[in-house]
Amino acid sequence: MDAALRPTLPVRRVSIGRGRGMIGTLFYRTTPSRPPRWIAFFGAHLDARDLLSSTVAAVLIVRTAGRFFAVAFGTGRHLLNSGSFEKDFGLRVTLNSVSPDRIRTIDRMALDATGRHSREQASRTIPIIEFGLDIDKDILRAVTGPPEDLSLGSRLAGADALAVIAETTLEGLQSRLEAYLAQFRKRAYRTRFPWVDNIRELGDSNLRAELDLALEERIRQRAFDRIWMAVPDLVDWHDVSGFAFSRSERAALLDDIGFESYLTYARNPGNIDTATLRRHRVFCIKCGHRRTKGRMVCLRVHIRRDRPQRKDLPPKRRPLVRGCEGLRS
Repeated sequence: MDAALRPTLPVRRVSIGRGRGMIGTLFYRTTPSRPPRWIAFFGAHLDARDLLSSTVAAVLIVRTAGRFFAVAFGTGRHLLNSGSFEKDFGLRVTLNSVSPDRIRTIDRMALDATGRHSREQASRTIPIIEFGLDIDKDILRAVTGPPEDLSLGSRLAGADALAVIAETTLEGLQSRLEAYLAQFRKRAYRTRFPWVDNIRELGDSNLRAELDLALEERIRQRAFDRIWMAVPDLVDWHDVSGFAFSRSERAALLDDIGFESYLTYARNPGNIDTATLRRHRVFCIKCGHRRTKGRMVCLRVHIRRDRPQRKDLPPKRRPLVRGCEGLRS
């Protein structure tokens, strides 16, 4: 259970329930009261003591049906260790629960040279085909819509996390989580949204290692013409001052991230390998100089690698590995 939490953040814990009525463990963290940074702009016109505020982050870890669930409150998601949760859990639950003809919003990422992240919202629920997804280039990152079974809630929004609009109680939480787990395990989405798995994370460990070596060789040769560094997620640009590759307050503030600026931070580009890339983080600096949780940098790399065609498949189904794009390193 503790492995799911970020080890660098001190938290308090409270057991919720007792004995057979045990529900889970609540982990929470409060920040000291402090004035906002922008108060300095007003000088002596404002008293900082009148504008003190603090935040509370909490996450309830519940064990049921042989799995652990993290239910976040406030900014509690930032207490979780990245990589400790099931990838695309919320997306899978939503796709197995909603009708493809009643979608309200989608998030997608295009696997092209620009690496566009976009969110589209319709004024009403519409068929997902009307969002104009390119099933050969777009990765579906999130979906929002009403479930066909209203016992699941009035609205589901799924990405890695699942957001639900529903009435529940603390005592009924475990049964509700079990219902979402059952939806996650279904394979109905393969019929409703058969193109979703057209582009997916590479599972062949040998091929992954081969592509990693090809990337490292390009970095050593400083062949950066087909390597791009990108912000890993959608950001609200109106609240962004810049980015940094370090948690330090003295770190250089960048308007945007790029591979050249990353190499300046890395100092010794000749020794960069994929293990180094996976270890480094990029920080988004919000207005007021608030640093968000560090995220793995996102590299987009075009590597062409042809392989022999499988004769047992019809021509349109024979695979051709054309590139490794959107590599999270």
